[in-house]
Amino acid sequence: MGQNPLDPANVATALESTDEDVHCGVIERRAGGTLSAEAVGRLLGVGRQVIDERRRTGALLALPRKGDWEYPRAQFHGGETIPGLADIIAGLGVSGPWVTLEFLVTEDAVLDGLTPREALLRGGEVHGRVMALVRGYKGGDGFA
Repeated sequence: MGQNPLDPANVATALESTDEDVHCGVIERRAGGTLSAEAVGRLLGVGRQVIDERRRTGALLALPRKGDWEYPRAQFHGGETIPGLADIIAGLGVSGPWVTLEFLVTEDAVLDGLTPREALLRGGEVHGRVMALVRGYKGGDGFA
């Protein structure tokens, strides 16, 4: 006999899945959407193999999608990756790509209301504050 879709456990699971999908959609919109590996290759002036290698080594942030990878636009600026990206991926990578992306595009009071992405693009001493947030998150303090 099949599962009853109206069973409270099944309804709760479906709602959690929907909530997660909505949350990921919000994060993705704040990140400016995503690019395919081919589009990233054109942006950076490299081939697909280089993009795949950079993803595997933690130099690019990628979201798994339908058997392939999509790359959030927020990690790019001016035809290259934002400063400090690899450090952030390394620092938050164990939490997964969605947590890392959310970190990049979420305003933080420690950064005077800027997102880590915006702060890194400004440069200077704010890079240290961004990395302090990453270290705090790794230490269990969370962010934002």
